[in-house]
Amino acid sequence: MTPGYAKPIARTLYGSIALNRTYQFIVQPEIATVSSHTGGTAGQTLTIGGTGFSIDSTKVQVRVAGMPCTVQSSTESKVVCELGASPSGNTFGALPTTTTNTQLKGFISGSGLNYARYDITNLVTKTTAGLRAAIAGNSATITLQEQGIKGDLQTPNIYSGVYGQVFTGYFVAPTAGNYIFRGLADDLLSVYMSNVSGSAEVSYTTPLIEATSYSQSSSSDNYYYIGYSGLTSAPVALAAG
Repeated sequence: MTPGYAKPIARTLYGSIALNRTYQFIVQPEIATVSSHTGGTAGQTLTIGGTGFSIDSTKVQVRVAGMPCTVQSSTESKVVCELGASPSGNTFGALPTTTTNTQLKGFISGSGLNYARYDITNLVTKTTAGLRAAIAGNSATITLQEQGIKGDLQTPNIYSGVYGQVFTGYFVAPTAGNYIFRGLADDLLSVYMSNVSGSAEVSYTTPLIEATSYSQSSSSDNYYYIGYSGLTSAPVALAAG
């Protein structure tokens, strides 16, 4: 890294109520689309869509399945790169199973989580388990209202007041150790974790965190109870990376 001064790009600057003072923030890139989620070993061209990319292609680096993808062009919303042939024996990024009907849609994570919001007004069993079953069975009792990538888990209620949300992504441990996870939701919450990466079908059977409605009348921020055990997971031992 070379020390220096940031370019005064308008979209990275916020004015202050203090006279002659401006704050600058970092614009994090967000990946929304990838032209292909599968590929062979011969290499291919990939187009990555999103926001916050650098317009200087020399500042952008892309790796796919452990292999560098040479950037051909870059704008704020699109990166085009050329992926070279994979060397013989390279299994990085290979799917754990080749059975088509046991694959889920894979996705790239790092600057957000895959997100979906459902209207559950007509859902008979309004629990996290009931929502999971309805999604798995493509039930007509729920309606998909919104989906995409979210960088923030605090989402506004812009639809009906009866809804369920699903966030999916990866957590990469920066260092080895025991990690404790916490959750906050209004009203029900279940958090699942698996040690399976990639896009193989995963059976999430035992929740890491599971909490039901808890004393809504005593707090405007439901579940914000420091001592409530239902919001805190047991320690999870993770290796670095």
